[in-house]
Amino acid sequence: MGLWQTGYLEHHELPDLENYRLATLPPERYGCSECGRDFVDLRQLYEHRLALHPIVTPTILIRGRQLDARTFHVSTPLCEKYINIRNIGTCEVNGKAFPVSKLLKRLTSPSNETINLCIENKGISRTHQINYLIADPAEIENIERSYVDIAGRGPLSRDGIDAFIKSTAHYTTAPQYRDGICQYLYGVSAKDGSRDSNIAKGKYTEKLNDAAESLANFDTVVSRAIRSAIAFHYNLYRESQLLTPTILIGRVAGLLRATLETGKADFGSGIADVHPSLSFLFIDRETMEILQIASQGEDAIAMSAEVIHEKYSRSTNGYDRLKLAILAAEALSVRRDSKSQTKVANICREYLHAPDVGGWARIKIIK
Repeated sequence: MGLWQTGYLEHHELPDLENYRLATLPPERYGCSECGRDFVDLRQLYEHRLALHPIVTPTILIRGRQLDARTFHVSTPLCEKYINIRNIGTCEVNGKAFPVSKLLKRLTSPSNETINLCIENKGISRTHQINYLIADPAEIENIERSYVDIAGRGPLSRDGIDAFIKSTAHYTTAPQYRDGICQYLYGVSAKDGSRDSNIAKGKYTEKLNDAAESLANFDTVVSRAIRSAIAFHYNLYRESQLLTPTILIGRVAGLLRATLETGKADFGSGIADVHPSLSFLFIDRETMEILQIASQGEDAIAMSAEVIHEKYSRSTNGYDRLKLAILAAEALSVRRDSKSQTKVANICREYLHAPDVGGWARIKIIK
């Protein structure tokens, strides 16, 4: 089983669950979806988008996310710096005309309610629904502790997920948080082909997507770690690195991101897992194998290059196969012999025209 698998527990002690404390979060960073630049402050991101990516469509962004046709859920308190309003000439709130000048205050002041918006600019209109259900911080903490408690009981199973659901059922102010964790666990169980999962293995991505959507508004260690694991699975290395820059999955994401940008992996002396309890809580089986491979130093990864190549050859999951392809090619490149270089070229030909990795593949073949 992926989460809490026995093989991983052999190398890491379980955290002291009675005295478990979540780590201090580094400041959140925000990425521009248009050009990829990163910002430490939402206002910087909004000013950047206004200056370099102007639009005429009426737009509202909350915490860096642009409102669309889906209901936007607000689970933690909003302040005006989290919101960016652009190109709104007129608006309606719950079917009644509302001054645009007062819209920011309206969006940051409601109690638990649902707001229906219609915004318009030069004949272009957009409708949005915002659902406010502010989570009690104490309930968030208790849900996290229930999660940690279930994690300490052994391998992930349907019984474990059901126990988590039962133990958190009475926390009514944070249904999205609870549901996001559940969806992630269902997704991991399905992806690993668990016998007691009632979800088809091919449907695991639906659960991961639901989890990422539900947890997007929560800036907690659990939320960031799960969203980072999901982003890493989808090969969104920049997003994964921004979410968890200090734990193993974020650092490996940074390694892969740099590899694709420079055309060469810098394995160095390896990547230490400085927060093993966090990694232990959130990693599925395939991802854990990839992290263990990527965290090796240059000498070790060169010695295991053939094994990595074999894993790549047998992989049937496109997302995991790509990561293994990169690691296999880079490991073989370290060896520098002609047989290894032929294998590198064969791997890279598969990805010559693939988005985001084609440039790296061409560099490896030329070398």
